[in-house]
This record gives sequence, structure tokens and C-alpha cells, in this order.
Amino acid sequence: MEKYLQLENGKIFKGTAFGYDGEASGEVVFQTAMSGHGQILTNPSYKGQMVVFTFPLIGNGGIHLEDFESSGATAACVVVKEVEKSPGGFRCEMDLASYLAHEKIPGIQGVDTRALAKILREEGPQKGVLTKRLLTKKDMERVFHKDHKEALAYEVTTKERYTLEGEGPHVAVMDLGIKKSTLKMLREQNLKVTVLPCTASLEEFLAVHPQGIVLSEGPGDPKEYEKILGVVKGLSLVKPVLGLSLGHQLLGKAFGGETKKLPYGHRGGNHPVLEKATGKIFATKQHHGYVAWDVEEAFHITHVSLQDDTIEGMRHKTLPVYGVQFQLDASPGDAVTKRLFETFYQDMEGK
Repeated sequence: MEKYLQLENGKIFKGTAFGYDGEASGEVVFQTAMSGHGQILTNPSYKGQMVVFTFPLIGNGGIHLEDFESSGATAACVVVKEVEKSPGGFRCEMDLASYLAHEKIPGIQGVDTRALAKILREEGPQKGVLTKRLLTKKDMERVFHKDHKEALAYEVTTKERYTLEGEGPHVAVMDLGIKKSTLKMLREQNLKVTVLPCTASLEEFLAVHPQGIVLSEGPGDPKEYEKILGVVKGLSLVKPVLGLSLGHQLLGKAFGGETKKLPYGHRGGNHPVLEKATGKIFATKQHHGYVAWDVEEAFHITHVSLQDDTIEGMRHKTLPVYGVQFQLDASPGDAVTKRLFETFYQDMEGK
């Protein structure tokens, strides 16, 4: 069955359907990773996005359920050049097309995904629609207006508080769309972890008596979370705080900084980041379309992107408050993760 991917700039890509037989709309983003599509499609940070895989063959390793980052797929649709119909990975539990059909996520293959990625790089972020028939510009505008959602973290956050036991310091996590791998990373630091909804009040966070706070990664424009900023700042004034990705951006805003949308997002592996204190360069895994900026009044900049010089890490000038934009749970950033958690541990223990 033929399908069309239409961008808001008028560009049209024709392909054939796979996965779920449906239509979709959202922001079109590209992913350069060659594998790990199961983790990507279940990452809450991709909520509502149309994911373009630039590697020409996707799905040859199959789907590995234990690698999922959440309970189900969060992406709006999948765009590929070619999908593998008979994956051969020894851990494979199902093929990508079958998984998407089960999760009711539509896909399109036969698309020149590298040409599409080039458009997104040169012209900036684009909204798109995946349809069975071509739409007029007015029809597309109606779809965008109907399907537009703000503050997506409110949709992916936990509905109830829960605790994962550990023998180390107790941290409370503001769940803005936390990944399972992030929770695993926190457990590997031997932390006791209590996860609360991002809608929880300052009093609810402090009532669990945490020694530190983690602000998780998550989807959406940080400017849509003004209601959370008071809680973020209130926690930062009384507890050590570590902000991850979206949590990092909210820290910047809570202390008077700004955020801005990137011309094209940082998504994929091997993004080079400079650690300013040591002069070392690390290859990092990233997924973000926004960055913190104009935060220097309150923060020292600790890490920068070598691609575009944007802020990748920061430390508050007087408080035990830190933020990192890249994904700490992904190797080979282990050295950065170790140093950051050593400092976080010491702050929580009052050393």
C-alpha cells in the first residue's frame, strides 16, 4: 500500500506502508543510530515524534523486549529506507513491522531518509503527516491544529509514587519521562530511588525525606513547564539536585536562564562533548531538540558540544546543583558519569 510523508514546507516523500495500517502527524526528527531501534521507539522523550532512521537498513537485529525504555512505544510513526523482514539477531523476539503493528504505530519504507535528514538539517524542524492520500495545505494545517499537544511530560509521567530500594543515599526523582535505563543507572549507584509524578508539589517531594533530587529526561518544549519551575527551584535551594536533559533545561530556566530550539536536534550516538575541567572529549548519546542558554549568571558551564558549542553541562556557582544535557546512562560516557555521581554522593552525604 502506498503512503505519503508530507512536510509542512511542501516536500513530499512517497513510500510503502509497513507496521500498523494508520496515519500519523507530529514533528519529524532524524536518528543516526544504526541499532537500538527498540530503545528509541519506547523512549518517552520521543513522545509524539515521527522518527526517521538514516541508516539504510533498520530492524536486522529484531526487537528485544528487555531493552525497552518504557512499557510501550511512544513515537508517532517510523520512517525508513528499508525494513528487515527476517531479522537474525540471537536475542530477537519479533520483527520491527510486527511490533509496530502490535503497538498501532504506522511506518513507511522506501523513503530516501538521508535526503530527508538533509532537508531537516538545512531548513530546520518540520511538522509532517503520514497519509494514504495527499493532503492540501489547509488539510495539513487542520491536522496540525487538531493533533497539537503541549507539555507531553504530563502524559508520560508516572501516575503514582513508587520506590526502588537501595542501600545508599535516598534520591527523589521528578519523572518527566524517565527511561528504564536511567532508573537502572541510579540503582547501579546503589541509591534508594523514589519516583514521583512531575506534577507533585514541593511538599510532596520533601515528605519522602530525600537526600538528593534527580530531574529526569523527558519530551517537549521546556517553556511549556512554567508550573514546574517553582518546585525545581524550591528543591534546589534545600537539596543537592542533578538535572538530566529536560531536567537540566528546567534547572537553567528556574534560575533565570533561557532555552532555545536547535536548528536541528542532537539525536543519535557519537556526539562529541568537551569536558572543560579536564580538556577531555567524550562521545555521547543524545536526544534533544532544545538547549539551555544564557545561564552564566547562575551557572558555570562544565561541558560543551563540539558540534555547535551549545551547553552540555553546568554547575551552579553556589549551590550543589548540576545539569547535563547528554544521556548519562549510555556508554562510553562512564568516566563522566562516575565523576558526576561521586560529587553528587558527597553533596548528599554533606561532605
